[in-house]
Amino acid sequence: MTPRQYVGLRISNDAGAVPTISDIDEGDLAINLASERIYMRFGEQIRDITDRYTHAEIDQLLSGKADASHVHEWSEINNKPATATRWPAFSEVTGKPASYPPSTHSHEWSEINSKPNTATRWPAFSEVTGKPSTYPPDSHAHTLSQITDAGTAASADASGFDPAGTAASEAYNLRRYVDSRPDPLLMHFL
Repeated sequence: MTPRQYVGLRISNDAGAVPTISDIDEGDLAINLASERIYMRFGEQIRDITDRYTHAEIDQLLSGKADASHVHEWSEINNKPATATRWPAFSEVTGKPASYPPSTHSHEWSEINSKPNTATRWPAFSEVTGKPSTYPPDSHAHTLSQITDAGTAASADASGFDPAGTAASEAYNLRRYVDSRPDPLLMHFL
């Protein structure tokens, strides 16, 4: 490649105009004075090189200008909102109801969002939770430990109970015998 002795320069005053490959040769510059932009052709590309710096150049230019510990006093802040130093007054709150708490009111069904499907119909059997796996449930039995409200008598040993009718029968026979006998106290007053 034979080095060139000069760089071509094109100038435009049309705001927003960007040069094309046919406007400038490789290595040439184009300046848009109206847009304040500088363009250069690199191979088959036109690049905007306005204010284009390497990271090292940027770091060098900003060195000593940025202060990580830079802070301001509250008194140095301008145009602070009134509510920055206190809770807002009710009158300053936006989006609030006209009265607080809101007065008793109602809403139309069409104003309710995210209504569940079952709010407008009876649920399908598949939507019911906590149901037996088959309906009606198969014939089955439960052990005493599965019954939560059986009470203490239900868990007592059955051998501790009088067989049905034995105690009642003895009480009946005793009562009949006593009733058939004359009252000894009454006998003293006759």
